[in-house]
Amino acid sequence: MDLHGLTALEAEVALDNFLATAGEAGLKRVRVITGKGINSPEGRAILKPLVENWLENKGYNFRPAKIIEGGEGAVEVDL
Repeated sequence: MDLHGLTALEAEVALDNFLATAGEAGLKRVRVITGKGINSPEGRAILKPLVENWLENKGYNFRPAKIIEGGEGAVEVDL
């Protein structure tokens, strides 16, 4: 799931729907692309900390993606 260009609220809704659908489909792990914030008006990651906080609060296990799979701009989520 790629969250680039979404607002925080849009990203939360999209992520919640994506994880529910992926779980129902029987997937065990998914990648969520948050971006690194390079093009954000603030020049820093906005979505990544929000997504990680949301995942943590919902009890998901997650980790940074491997460098070749997005590195700092993505997280792997266990379902």
